[in-house]
Amino acid sequence: MIRMWPAARLLTLLWLGIVVTGCYLVVVPACPTCPGTCPTLYPIALVFPVPGSTDVPVGIGQVLVRGGFTLNGTASVSLGPAAGPFVPELIATPATPLPAPIATPATVMGYPLAGAPVPVLAPHTTYAVNFTQAGVVTGCGPTSAFLGSFTTQ
Repeated sequence: MIRMWPAARLLTLLWLGIVVTGCYLVVVPACPTCPGTCPTLYPIALVFPVPGSTDVPVGIGQVLVRGGFTLNGTASVSLGPAAGPFVPELIATPATPLPAPIATPATVMGYPLAGAPVPVLAPHTTYAVNFTQAGVVTGCGPTSAFLGSFTTQ
């Protein structure tokens, strides 16, 4: 019989807990049912209008984003002037024909393209674009990111 010290027993039980459940104490990206850190967003970028652009027509019809999101009704883009209000719109397959120019950041190439409808915008206004992915892991709230801004004609 092998005799273990109390500390060795604790380490053995901890190791077995990790192997059996796949859960870690600090980082849990592979274990969505464990309490702990919520996942971060994959790369996401505003591709139309190109971030920082000026003289964007007020009737653009849609904003386009590209990135590692899911098109299952949990991802949205909110658009609004700096003072607000921000209006969230679910993203979906973009309307065609696609507008131009579309930004092509290398960090999101190969990821899906999606669009969100946009009402007629106010002239001479700077709009901020934010992305939100609703909690896809139990116990995690929505994850958000500022994608950029543009200014209308």
